[in-house]
Amino acid sequence: MSEVLRTNAASFAIAGKTLLDRVDLSIDAGELIAIVGPNGAGKSTLLRLLSGDLRPSSGAVQLRGKDLSGYPARELALRRAMLAQHVNVSFPFTVEEVVWMGAGEFERARAAPFVEAALREVGLQEFRSRTITTLSGGEQQRAHFARILVQLWGSEAGHGPGILLLDEPTSSLDIRHQLDLANTARRCARNGTTVIAILHDLNLAVRFADRIIVLHGGTIAADGAPMQVMQNAVIDRVFDVELAIQLDGTGRPFVLPELAGVA
Repeated sequence: MSEVLRTNAASFAIAGKTLLDRVDLSIDAGELIAIVGPNGAGKSTLLRLLSGDLRPSSGAVQLRGKDLSGYPARELALRRAMLAQHVNVSFPFTVEEVVWMGAGEFERARAAPFVEAALREVGLQEFRSRTITTLSGGEQQRAHFARILVQLWGSEAGHGPGILLLDEPTSSLDIRHQLDLANTARRCARNGTTVIAILHDLNLAVRFADRIIVLHGGTIAADGAPMQVMQNAVIDRVFDVELAIQLDGTGRPFVLPELAGVA
């Protein structure tokens, strides 16, 4: 696989506080990555650096060998799509209108199939005429995920596989829709999309990702396949809890938080 994103000693500081400290990463096309870590570990900061939303205080972030700061905003929008952690819509747009926002400058005839596919993907076809502010938090989150899918798919149709960045995309979703989103992300990755998501649920991260990056105190505490990362010593040190890592019938690691003790 070819490298898509790279960080070289990337750091970010604000108001005298270092949120991310000299992070080195290499991310290949088609990878499916979960970023995990405790609150304040630097997860959202890293994702915003990878998206180009933030510039590193020192070091560099590159997209296909070119510094992210060298890409015009319009070109970046054609190469990566990002779902932010909090998206607030106060105007009475319908669900369909919100999803259409992902089409940007695409011709309507070209974008229409992607809009329909995205609504089906998140199960909101019957909600298309509903005002988004009348929906539950989880339904709104699914609508915004559909919007991002339209942006991604429309761009990929003309420019090849892109990058999908998701900041806590399952925070308001029930179990069924968490799994649906994970399956959508996996299908995108199989088609060559690079998918990077911040997740708090370690069990979902294992199910979701082929690679898990663990952040702690603004640095990388672990990086590798779920079996490599989900180790008692790593989880105890990073999350400050004692968790017994167990294996399911397929050999996949999982944790039972209700059995945890404070380290």
